[in-house]
Amino acid sequence: MEGLLILLFVIIFVVLIIRIGAKAEQPTLSNKQERIEREKREKERYEEFKNYKGSESYQALLKKYDGNIPGSGQGDNGGEKMGKRGGRYIKRVSKKTGKPYRHYY
Repeated sequence: MEGLLILLFVIIFVVLIIRIGAKAEQPTLSNKQERIEREKREKERYEEFKNYKGSESYQALLKKYDGNIPGSGQGDNGGEKMGKRGGRYIKRVSKKTGKPYRHYY
């Protein structure tokens, strides 16, 4: 008799948990509206970001150096090359011997 009561209690408990979980997964009207508004805001922010040309000082630098600002990593890569197996290197000359070598990093 006691086992039957425990089994009945466990079954009721499991059913209640399943119902609560099912209700939490169903989206409400306010959740849908919030999601739609959030997606609109994100799309507007992306459009603003996509068309952003940079600050006035950045535009002046681009104009001064014809779009290739030295030291910015744009355009010229400073002699950096890729090795056969994917490593990056710069060609250098040894101080002691004067022979060229590849400095990998």
